[in-house]
Amino acid sequence: MKVLLLDPPFYRLMGYYNRYFPVGLGYLCSFLRKTGHECSIYNADFSNDSTRINYSFLPDYYDLYLSNLKDENHPVFKEIINSIEDYKPDIIGITVMTPKVASAFKIAGIIKKYNPEIKVVFGGNHPTVKSEEVMINSTNVDAIIIGEGEKSFSKLIDSFSENRVPENIDGVSYRNKGFPAFGKPSQLIENLDILPFPTREFLDNDSYTSEDLGIILTSRGCPYGCYYCSAKSIWGKKIRFRTIGNVMEELDLIIGKYGIKHLTIKDDIFTIDRVRLKNFCNELLSRKMKLTWECNSRADLLDKDSLKLMHKSGCNGIKIGVEAGDDNTLRKLRKNITIQKLRDAGRILKKSKIHWTGYFMMGIPTQTKEEVKLIPKFMKQIKPDFASLSVYEAYPGTELFELGLKTKILKNEMTLADFFSTPPNQYYLKEREGFSDVIDKICFRELEVEIKNDFHKYNRSLYRIFKRILSRKALYLNDIRIIVKDIRRFIAWYKS
Repeated sequence: MKVLLLDPPFYRLMGYYNRYFPVGLGYLCSFLRKTGHECSIYNADFSNDSTRINYSFLPDYYDLYLSNLKDENHPVFKEIINSIEDYKPDIIGITVMTPKVASAFKIAGIIKKYNPEIKVVFGGNHPTVKSEEVMINSTNVDAIIIGEGEKSFSKLIDSFSENRVPENIDGVSYRNKGFPAFGKPSQLIENLDILPFPTREFLDNDSYTSEDLGIILTSRGCPYGCYYCSAKSIWGKKIRFRTIGNVMEELDLIIGKYGIKHLTIKDDIFTIDRVRLKNFCNELLSRKMKLTWECNSRADLLDKDSLKLMHKSGCNGIKIGVEAGDDNTLRKLRKNITIQKLRDAGRILKKSKIHWTGYFMMGIPTQTKEEVKLIPKFMKQIKPDFASLSVYEAYPGTELFELGLKTKILKNEMTLADFFSTPPNQYYLKEREGFSDVIDKICFRELEVEIKNDFHKYNRSLYRIFKRILSRKALYLNDIRIIVKDIRRFIAWYKS
């Protein structure tokens, strides 16, 4: 059967820049091809429009998102229909993160209106933890992949092609004579080396630069229990690694085929195994690959020697989840880290010559006004090269979601009408803008504006802008398109 994997529009409906390569769909597509199915990917959320790029202010445009969802003549939806007409799939798989739920429902409706015979399958974090809600809200969804998708989706396609009920397939929920039937979670793939490398060929492939296609995953899973993270709903808490040899094979392939010069390593925590990290760096050096690369880490998984080797092997970016400005909030988030450890990490990162980003979050349930005000103060103490601020959003499948239910600021279910009338950052809130159980709405909004502006002012420092340019020097020398892209992005960001 012919399968189309689709990333639904979200950022694009708000005029936001988004060139993210959906690596998860890439893996799924390659696996389906390996098991004998015809498959392609369509990223309906790809946007080269640099008009809006400051994601801290994304919620300001959620009303526009909701308005565009209701516009049947919006160019994005016409483009989706044209892509379906051209490719003529039998099955369309849609990846669904919580903020994109309404868009995914919209696309499912468009598909069924165009051709009711096309099977619509949802997958991803949200339908994994909210499969019953999804099936009840939309009869346009024929099946759901629960958890890791490669094996489950392949077996589901086989059942569709043989016109049989997909019962007894781990990781699949489905409709049987119109009624939802819910399956068990999928079995995780222990040996990741058996997976084919993710395809980087899409229906709109010409739009991507070498940097866009340089996203890789070298592991799945995370052993930590941070209360805000839903990744464990897909990958579980046990971490599974690809061998360094297997990773190097993929690098050889994408360097030769796409001219990749920069890697974005999307592992939850790339530096968790320091021996493996050392082997990775040494392999890059011994092969003289001359790549730059960036990764995610934790403050307690960095040391001077590792950072020195990472920098030598081409690392020009590290992203760290700081989250808060006080130990009490860090304990609530189950970060298993302290303010002092974050200070120590800030010092060694500054000396490492590697550009680092600190991620902060405000507004979690039970967080007080005084604790929120400590966030920008602490940010200025540890001095990340770039500071990113987000406001807590209720993601099902996280312990913070459960805490929100206990503190009675959240409800456990949403209707289809709720999804199409509620800004995504307010999903599951009992009251509009009722983000906090201890800070009133007006005060919370004032705090949010104040701290976002504080972060934006900090990031606009000429010194920090220069450090960012310097960290990307090697990329600019290798691909002129990246310079042009960055200039457009910078102008839009600086004006915001």
